[in-house]
Amino acid sequence: MVEAHEHDAPTERASTNDSGIGSARPDSLRRDPDIWFEEGSIVIVAQHTGFRVHKQLLSSISPVFQALFKPAGIRRKPIVSLFNGHCVVKGPPVIHVSDSAYDMKCTLRALYDGQKYLNGMSPYIPFSVLSALMRLRHKYQLQDVIDDAARRLGDYFTTDFNVWLQYCREEKDETFDFSEDEGADVFEAVNLARLTGKVSILPLALYKCCQQDLAAIMFGVRRKNGDVVRLCQEDVERCVRARDRLFRESCKMIDTVTGALAERAPRCVTHSACSRRMAILVEAFTAMFATLINTDALSGLEEQLGSLATMSEWTQLCDACREELVRQHVKKQRETWGSLLKILDVEHRSLTYRWSGLMIRK
Repeated sequence: MVEAHEHDAPTERASTNDSGIGSARPDSLRRDPDIWFEEGSIVIVAQHTGFRVHKQLLSSISPVFQALFKPAGIRRKPIVSLFNGHCVVKGPPVIHVSDSAYDMKCTLRALYDGQKYLNGMSPYIPFSVLSALMRLRHKYQLQDVIDDAARRLGDYFTTDFNVWLQYCREEKDETFDFSEDEGADVFEAVNLARLTGKVSILPLALYKCCQQDLAAIMFGVRRKNGDVVRLCQEDVERCVRARDRLFRESCKMIDTVTGALAERAPRCVTHSACSRRMAILVEAFTAMFATLINTDALSGLEEQLGSLATMSEWTQLCDACREELVRQHVKKQRETWGSLLKILDVEHRSLTYRWSGLMIRK
């Protein structure tokens, strides 16, 4: 079993087409320190990094690996590589793939370690790990434990409004960690959903893309390592159109909050005090109207209130008035959620059914 080690973010993305037969300069091939089984029967080389693995095991898991390991794709000469400047290593046949070394390592470790691989990192699984697993799961037709990556992304980019509310209220932890390049991550989530057919991820992933500035949507987001992650042209246009709709939904949400602040809750027991506090909040909220409008129309109430959430007039409202405001806000959130597929121009029969079905839940 492969031991769990801390993951470094990938430093570069390989091309998407495999060449099969290839050659590596002897002084450029690096043996991976974690996935190098001395009894392994084949070496997979990705970006000059060699992984010595078991051909029969991988062939039984993936029909794509099985095809790659046929004689036509294997370089029959043994590997001759220099390690530490002087150690000559000879080994089994080698197959070259075009995947990044990072993606290949994540995938091989998931295959060897099973569910222990992701569970051992939970809940702080790097997004880059899930991304790698989903990409190579699709390419190599892998199932089972690799599906766990898609499930964890799906848990966050949910189709369930009630789960979304839990995230808004910080009652539920995220199932993975975004990188420092969160904008690039959400763009990549959309691209992964398109690549793998996981359409359930699309609505919230596209919604998150709409939170990025217009230039990022138009031209992509550059990661720290220099890679630029872009949406396809159709999704760029989709997000640009959706931003206008989300701005309008944000205005409606502000109107809802302002209206709720204008009236005390029927069960309010501190009438005069709450009336005075709510009048101050309405005045402050109205003055801040322009700064509160954004594309995050599904955000939680305190995010909608902005700095007003720290005012004593808000924190000292009676429980009944606060609960009524929360109820009105959730009602409007639910309406916006119900319109999200239309706002984003996302159409898929199974997705529409699931999204609509969940809307009737209380």
